[in-house]
Amino acid sequence: MAFDLLLSRGAHLDSFQGPPLPPPAKPRGLLARLFTKPPEVSVLPEQISHDAFHLIMSGAPAERRSDTTYFVRHRAGGDAWFAAELLPAGYIRLSASHGYHAFPRNFGDMLDMGLRLTALVRAQLYTTDGGEIVGADIGRMLAPDGPFVTRQIASYQAARVKVDGGMAPLEYPQAGVDLVPDYFVFDIAGVALTLAEVERELVGPQRQVIDRASGLLLGDPDGTPLVRLSRGDQWRVRSAWAAPFDIAAHATFDVVEELAALGGGRVSLGGRVVDDSLRAQIRKRCSGLGLDFAAWITDESIRKSIHK
Repeated sequence: MAFDLLLSRGAHLDSFQGPPLPPPAKPRGLLARLFTKPPEVSVLPEQISHDAFHLIMSGAPAERRSDTTYFVRHRAGGDAWFAAELLPAGYIRLSASHGYHAFPRNFGDMLDMGLRLTALVRAQLYTTDGGEIVGADIGRMLAPDGPFVTRQIASYQAARVKVDGGMAPLEYPQAGVDLVPDYFVFDIAGVALTLAEVERELVGPQRQVIDRASGLLLGDPDGTPLVRLSRGDQWRVRSAWAAPFDIAAHATFDVVEELAALGGGRVSLGGRVVDDSLRAQIRKRCSGLGLDFAAWITDESIRKSIHK
C-alpha cells in the first residue's frame, strides 16, 4: 500500500466532484499557431489544470512519464522519492512506496515538499488515511512518537517483513501497489560448493558478510545489505532491496555471474535459462528503475522475443 498525499483546492477532501479535466492540448504547428486561435479549455476554479501541474513540476528533478505523471528523485541522494500524478478530478496525488528502503526519509520530506507545492497551486494538502489537512501543525504530525509517524513506520516495517519474505518493492507506486512478487531472483544449478567455500570465494575488500542466519547476506564496505544467497537443491541469489535498484541489481548480478563461474553452473531467472542474449539485456536494464525491469521481464512478448 502506498503512502499518498493529495493537493486539492476543495474545502474538504471529497468536497469537489466535478467533471474530469479536459485532455491536455496537443502541440500545434507553426502555421496553426499563427493563423488560428488555440482551442478553449474549460477548467473549473476548483481544479488544478494540466498547465499548472506541468509548470510546478518543470523545475523538479523528475522524469516525465506521461501527460499526468512525474517520477521525482530525492534532492539529496538522487534516488527515488515520490510520484506526482494529476488526477482526472483536478487533484494532484503524491505517492511514496512504503516498501522502498528509504521510505523513512521519503515520507517526511514529501510532506514538506507537498506544503511547498500548495502555495504554488493555491491548494490544501490532505493525508489520505484520515483526510487530515497538513499545515502549520506539521511539527506535531512529524513528532517521532506521534500517531502519524508511528503509523507510517509500522507500515514501512510491515512492508520490509514482506520484502524479506519474497516480495520486492517498487520505487514508485503503481495504481496504489508498491510491493510485487520478487522479479529479480536467480537460481543457479550445478555449483557443488559449500556455503563456507562460496563465502571464501566471494568475500573481499568490496564485499563483506553482514549476516549468516539463513545463508549469506552480503553487503558493501559501509554495511549496506545488497545480496542474499541461500542453498537448497540449487543456489538462489536475490537482492536484499536495501539500496536503489541500479546499485542493488548490479551487485546481485555480479554475485550471480561469479557464483556460476565457480562451478560452471546454469543460471535461470523466473524459470528461464539466462543465455548470452538474456544476460546482456539483464545487465543493461540493471541501470534503470526496478519497476521498469519488472514490467520488462514479466511481459510475455518480451520473454518470447528473447529466445527467438
